[in-house]
Amino acid sequence: MLELPIAGSLLELRITGLMDGLRAELPGAASIPVAHLNGRGDSEQVLEVIRQYLRRAPAHRTLIGCVNDICALAALRAFEEVGASERCAVVGQNAVWRDAR
Repeated sequence: MLELPIAGSLLELRITGLMDGLRAELPGAASIPVAHLNGRGDSEQVLEVIRQYLRRAPAHRTLIGCVNDICALAALRAFEEVGASERCAVVGQNAVWRDAR
C-alpha cells in the first residue's frame, strides 16, 4: 500500500477502504503479506520509494493500492523502468486518465 501519512485521515481511509474491500471480495487476501510504504507526496518521491522497494523485494506479482492517481502513475512507471509492469496492477483514486498507447 502506497500511503501518504502527512495528508491525514481522509487519505488514510482510502487505503483502509481498499484493504477492507479486498478482504471482503477475496477472503484469502488476509493471508497475503502487505507492505505499507510512505509515498511522501509527489511523483518523484513515489518513484524513489518504489525503486527502493523493488531493489529489496522478491520478484512476484504485486498489487499496489495508492491514495491518489498521481502516486499510482508514478508507481507504475517505477515497475516499467525495471521491466516488471507485467507483474503488477496499480489501483489509485481521483480519476486521472492515462492513454496506454
